[in-house]
Amino acid sequence: MNKRIIEKTNMFANVDEVFKSHQQVVAAVPALLQFVTKFRSSKESIDLKIQSLTEGTKGITKNKKQCKEQLATLLSGVSGAIRAYGASISDHSLKEKARSKVSKLKNMRDKELLELSQSIYALANSLATALQDYDITANNLADLNTAVVEFKSLSPKVSSKKVGNKTIRESLWETIDEANGTLEDIDDLMLTQQQKTPEFYNVYTNARVNYSMGSRSRDTNSPMESSQDMPAATPSNQSSVVPANDSQPVAGGS
Repeated sequence: MNKRIIEKTNMFANVDEVFKSHQQVVAAVPALLQFVTKFRSSKESIDLKIQSLTEGTKGITKNKKQCKEQLATLLSGVSGAIRAYGASISDHSLKEKARSKVSKLKNMRDKELLELSQSIYALANSLATALQDYDITANNLADLNTAVVEFKSLSPKVSSKKVGNKTIRESLWETIDEANGTLEDIDDLMLTQQQKTPEFYNVYTNARVNYSMGSRSRDTNSPMESSQDMPAATPSNQSSVVPANDSQPVAGGS
């Protein structure tokens, strides 16, 4: 997941916690309640999109990886038999056609592996009778064909899912910008709370700060980061800040 997305969603979660812990104050200001409701709607949409991206192609990719490994193993066995047969009849051309190693097969691009698998299966099928003496049975060839078909069926699914994820990711950034825009409106409204409810104001503004490696970070050149975060009233990494009071004695002072 993109680092900026993580930072933004963490900030959104922190801000939402502030609203939850100050429900009475939020409810007492109709305009604020309206903006908070709008923000939460965007946040819920963001959470759902992130969940979809997190699930991503993991399941499909895992299945395809297992299928690829199985195909490579079966293909290597059949190829070995063809090479042995080619050596027995001094057919070096046949040996070259079936030259393959498991390690190389597993690292091949999907398209290349699929083409090679189909080629070797067709070759082995044409030599089925001769290969019986090399411990390659009809069942072995059937297993290879099944593995080829299964691998072929999984490859498009992964590509399709990746295309879908790209669309979701683009939509996610749009929704993040939307949530940022709503928080900017709330930033303006929160200025009225600076004197009325200073504790609420302080924890809100601190929650609005994005922290990266212990300090605030924002890429102003990024087209995805169009909004500016409201500066914290009292810079702190703590979720709660006690409002400053010049008359309050300093702890440990005389």
